[in-house]
Amino acid sequence: MCMKFFVLLLFLINCLLTISSEEAIKKSLVWHTDLDIALKSSKETKKNVLMVFSGSDWCLNCIKLKKNVLSSPAFETYASEELTLLLLDFPSDKVNALPEKQSKKNEALAEKYNKEGTFPLVIILSPEGKVIGEIKSYINESPEKYIQIIKDLMVKKP
Repeated sequence: MCMKFFVLLLFLINCLLTISSEEAIKKSLVWHTDLDIALKSSKETKKNVLMVFSGSDWCLNCIKLKKNVLSSPAFETYASEELTLLLLDFPSDKVNALPEKQSKKNEALAEKYNKEGTFPLVIILSPEGKVIGEIKSYINESPEKYIQIIKDLMVKKP
């Protein structure tokens, strides 16, 4: 009886530690919305910037990318250790409209980095702001496969 209680107690403690560490990663994961702030953070941490152009309420592949990859525990763990995150959203529904100042910043960055209007578009920048690589669209890759694509692009660091 005592041994069963001890094993159950250890199991419960392990579950709580796992849940709390996953929650800590989610809480520590910051998605910037300003390139200058993201680059400043990137320089301080010596991490590349993962810049995501998204149409969060109209682009089906953007929605899938967020749900299947960017919100996954595997990506969140990887990103918290290796990346500075920047989200540039272009919602179409007035209910989801961004403040005008943010919308203008996003449009200016799209003119520079996303001239073709590709959604989703993921661009990896060095801490100095140089483009390292890009991923156009999303075709249902698993989080692990998508992380590998990012890693492969970062090997080509300028």
